[in-house]
Amino acid sequence: MVERSVVTGAGEQPGDVVDAMPAWQWWAAVLTGLAAPVLATPVGDPVPSVWRVGLLLALPFVAVVTGFTPTFRRLLRGLRGRDGRGRDQHTGGALILTLAMIVGLVGGAWALLQWGISSLVSATGLAVSVHLVAGRVSRSLLSALPGGDPDPPPPADRRGPRHWADWGARGWVPLAVGAAAASVVLVLANVGTAPEGLSRALAALLVASPAAFHIARDLPGRAARDRGRDLGVGYDGVDLRQVAGVTSVVLTPQAVCDPQPRLARIHPAGRLQVTAALQAAASVAAGSEAPAHRAITRAARERGLVLRPTTAAPKTSPSSVCPADGVPPARSAAIKGTVVTLGRAEDVEDVPDEISGHQMYVGWGGIARAGFDLVPLVRSQALADRSDLDALGLRPILVGHVPADLRHVGETLEIPPRHRRDLGEETLADVLAQEAADGVVLVLDSPLTDSLGLGAEVSQVLARRRGAKDPTADDPNAGDSNADGPTADGPTAQARDADRPQPVSHAVPVVADRSVIVVRSGLSGADRVVGATPDDPSASAGHDDSSAAPPLSASASRSHGAGDETSDPASQPPGLSPAAPLAPAGGMREGGPAEGLRTANGDLSGALRAVGLARKASRVSMQSVLLAAVVGILGFLGAVADLVRPEVAALVGAALPVLVTINSLRPRSYARGADPATT
Repeated sequence: MVERSVVTGAGEQPGDVVDAMPAWQWWAAVLTGLAAPVLATPVGDPVPSVWRVGLLLALPFVAVVTGFTPTFRRLLRGLRGRDGRGRDQHTGGALILTLAMIVGLVGGAWALLQWGISSLVSATGLAVSVHLVAGRVSRSLLSALPGGDPDPPPPADRRGPRHWADWGARGWVPLAVGAAAASVVLVLANVGTAPEGLSRALAALLVASPAAFHIARDLPGRAARDRGRDLGVGYDGVDLRQVAGVTSVVLTPQAVCDPQPRLARIHPAGRLQVTAALQAAASVAAGSEAPAHRAITRAARERGLVLRPTTAAPKTSPSSVCPADGVPPARSAAIKGTVVTLGRAEDVEDVPDEISGHQMYVGWGGIARAGFDLVPLVRSQALADRSDLDALGLRPILVGHVPADLRHVGETLEIPPRHRRDLGEETLADVLAQEAADGVVLVLDSPLTDSLGLGAEVSQVLARRRGAKDPTADDPNAGDSNADGPTADGPTAQARDADRPQPVSHAVPVVADRSVIVVRSGLSGADRVVGATPDDPSASAGHDDSSAAPPLSASASRSHGAGDETSDPASQPPGLSPAAPLAPAGGMREGGPAEGLRTANGDLSGALRAVGLARKASRVSMQSVLLAAVVGILGFLGAVADLVRPEVAALVGAALPVLVTINSLRPRSYARGADPATT
């Protein structure tokens, strides 16, 4: 009965039968165990009868003593609770095998000497050999998996594979022992013949395989985690069943869009031509690495416009830093003696009403001459991801502060309007709580979710909806980076939060205990100023590098003045709290967030790969449980009905865990893009 023990690495013990012994001892047990059934066949006829009977009694005994002594010792330690863990999952299988060896040696010797029946002693020797060989085979199969702990303890779920696997493993012990005891009692009561009763008892013990259920419970998760490492997915402490149960994916435009936006429309004021406005703006933006500036320059070149030379090098406003909306700092340059400025509405003195409400403006003489609208550029991979969302049955929830971005990305990816959530009208925590009422929610981290203080706020909202204690109530410094008191930049975060409008939460029932998983995809800027690049050592000092800025936000550009985006957090939209860092990613439990899910690529593909792999692990686990149950029950019924010989029962009991192991390793072959129902 080969089952996985607690993982210790490359040298883990794969089953109930401990095969950690010298090579000579292992070979002696295997060869002597195989010699007994061979001697019972016509091959042993040339051996004198006295010697033949003596060898049939001695060889199984030698095989049991040499091959099963380490297993007996571990059984005794487990029953006495002296192994540090008490009765672990090995104890039941080892107990069944121990009883089988006793019945086989004692009852087999009686049957051989009294009636000349050698099937019991030969089956006992064969059982020793096949279990030791099966242990080595399983060890070689598991050697490809790295060491690690099994999945976290399962919640109370009576429909999952873990529940049925535990139920099947626990049920084998009383079932097999009860059937063997009943057969022995019937023999002692002279009901039926003694050889038939002993044969049924031994076959019922040898065919029982609780280890197969333990393998079906744990091994698919290990295989999925190993495959996840190859695919850039890390399930750090996250229960795979929780990931497999995801019903909604909450994402921002950053997850499906390129860093470079696209110029959508130009709105000139008065009689100014569109080409003239674009030519002037592109001439000022030339040479900048900011995504918005590059988009304007690229649009001008696509139209065949010649950029005008500037008599002075373009200058960037020193007081501006790249804010969360992605609009770059203002730039100015002299074109034929006229200073042209490209920036926000605040960077020009006057914006005519006819062109108000746009993201960027170009102007001269203190008057804005044209407005520019830029939209995120949806990646081609996102279109394939959209079809995979439907195949996996996941509901995409697009969140953001910019209605234009939400509309553009939503229409491109065919996300219904009801699934586009404007965070200017509701908080992200409320969105997640509403989605969590239907199932587990997967959230792709981004600069937006990071600045919203996702972990702390969602944890509070979910706890409030469950009627539980606020996990941050006892920590006055929770989510506050300025808890030590006022700084040179302004008052404490508590004082600013007191003046900020508080989000209104609605009573939404949350039925999941672990309802939110945050995916650490590398998009979040929790440890740096928004817009800074990892290669820029000056990022932490607040220097501008707008090349990594997120897609543009028109509403934010209208509500923030130049240079005040980071100095005055109170000017942020409701719910925006830069002082509240993103809590460690993971499932939101009653006591707060747990470990998290990580993906190597910062887009939707990694999240879909994580969900698909977790669902395959769940399917394979259930299939392995069914395989162990069907084969085990059929073998047990055949043994009780005296239709299965003890030798066949020994082969089935040892081979079934190996078959379940092979099937349970199937998540290692997961490849995204195949049929989700068959991969």
